[in-house]
Amino acid sequence: MGDVDEVVRLSSLAERAREIARTEAALEAELSAIDAAADNKHEVQPGTSGDTGSLQNGFALSKGNGKRQHLEVTVDWPKLGIPRPILTIRERFATDTLVHFVSQLQSALGNTVLERLTTLRVSRGPLVSSDPAKDYRNPRRGNLYTHHRIDNTKYFVLTNNSNSEKVAIIRDVVRHLGLNPSTVRVELSD
Repeated sequence: MGDVDEVVRLSSLAERAREIARTEAALEAELSAIDAAADNKHEVQPGTSGDTGSLQNGFALSKGNGKRQHLEVTVDWPKLGIPRPILTIRERFATDTLVHFVSQLQSALGNTVLERLTTLRVSRGPLVSSDPAKDYRNPRRGNLYTHHRIDNTKYFVLTNNSNSEKVAIIRDVVRHLGLNPSTVRVELSD
């Protein structure tokens, strides 16, 4: 029974480490938004990643209601002519949903999708990069913006953005790849 107890203990520690990493990423996103607002001499708008009230225990909150927002993406593969069932992605964290979405595009459409997405610029650099040390470096602080590897590829996706930015990014991906906009539905919900 000792081995089972040890596995349970280690699993709990691993989950806590992941939670801390997500909190760190959210705080880094806020710092980046604050830096950007300071650089542009713009006021940080409530409800953005630069609003320090938008986080509670490391979770992005929707405006005013105290609930975590969920990012949901539905891809109608048959409408795209791809023999796969309709897919709905709604992970616990919006970042994971974005990564899963890009991963599913790569899986269904091939690695050329990732190469094409290296030319799609988002707020802090290219959405996809094979060189995050160069492409995702914060010019003011010198540290890297939050990013995640796309499955077992050499590519990474930039995830250092607010939930509303993630919605816009997914819509930009659809346009950038020339996909029919009616085949991908994206929304934030409480």
